[in-house]
Amino acid sequence: MKKIAFILAFSTGCVLHLAAQTPQGGNSNNNQQGQYNNNQQGQGQNNGQGQQNNKTPEDKAQKQTQEMTSQLGLSQTQQQQVYNLNLSKINQTNAIKAKYNGDMQAAQPELKPVHEQYKTNLNTILTPDQAAKWEQIKQQEKQQHQQQQNQSGSNNNGGGYNQQQGQGQN
Repeated sequence: MKKIAFILAFSTGCVLHLAAQTPQGGNSNNNQQGQYNNNQQGQGQNNGQGQQNNKTPEDKAQKQTQEMTSQLGLSQTQQQQVYNLNLSKINQTNAIKAKYNGDMQAAQPELKPVHEQYKTNLNTILTPDQAAKWEQIKQQEKQQHQQQQNQSGSNNNGGGYNQQQGQGQN
């Protein structure tokens, strides 16, 4: 159960991370977003990667909404609803993380319902086709994350695990 909650939290982070790395010139659905993209790109170039952690919840929600818009083709109404939903989830998640001083293991029982409610609310905003596409995107991100964990696990943790097995056999 903790793994599922962690994966949900991590995949949200992945979306934000991917949104920060994707070119945003093609996302000019309206002038306001185009202006936002230009400002954010300039900030990223000036402040470097470390600045991403200092972004406001509003910035994070906007980034995630833009990414979802480009992937799912959200309408203007959907964009506003998804932005509000993303902002609410980010604020709730931040409050829980602060409560547990960043200890994700301890925070998982409280984070899981937040992520489940987010998913439920998101599915009421999206069309069935968009919801299916979003689920597919999340599954791909989950698989990529698991592959990365397996690769880093075999490089870092795998040795320790084998040593422990070896100790148990001796």
